[in-house]
Amino acid sequence: MAKQHASILASGQIYTEKCMTFMKSEIRKSNSHRVDSFDRSNHTFMVHETVVPKEGRPIGHFSVNLSNKWCDCGKYQAKHMPCSHVIAACSSIKYDYWSLISDVYKVETVLKVYSEVFQPIPNEGYWPQYEGVKVCHNPLMRRVKKSRPKTKRIRTEMDTTDRVSRKCGLCRGQCDVVPQHSVGFRLEDEKADL
Repeated sequence: MAKQHASILASGQIYTEKCMTFMKSEIRKSNSHRVDSFDRSNHTFMVHETVVPKEGRPIGHFSVNLSNKWCDCGKYQAKHMPCSHVIAACSSIKYDYWSLISDVYKVETVLKVYSEVFQPIPNEGYWPQYEGVKVCHNPLMRRVKKSRPKTKRIRTEMDTTDRVSRKCGLCRGQCDVVPQHSVGFRLEDEKADL
């Protein structure tokens, strides 16, 4: 792998093959975009698509801000390579969009990754035994089993009730002496039996 990237670097190619393929397809797409300039000093543009993209979405318009490295489609932020909308905005102001590609995609950077020395991976027989993930419980999360669980509901003024005086079940009045009613009814029942 390192020899392959060294030969690519010796040939004068700056970016990796995947980066070059992506950029070629995005440059091809950018030729069909129309750019409206909003604020040239802050590099803010509105890019309108004129051809239906092959990505399965309808024709749209996207806001591009070159100073903040932002495009509404999200490709520019995710891949750190200019999307077709950014390329169209850069082309409208004669700005070099190749300078917006992250250094990660340069052949020189990839070659530096492989310049480090790696230890070879030993045979699987020498690997330590895998015991799984060790899970430790949090003792503060344990529930108290002795008493009734405490409610987690937050009480408001709606939950408070006014004290209502109890009414007698027999006369529906507010009498204090309920046993008198029960004694009185027993006496009347006994008289009726005679």
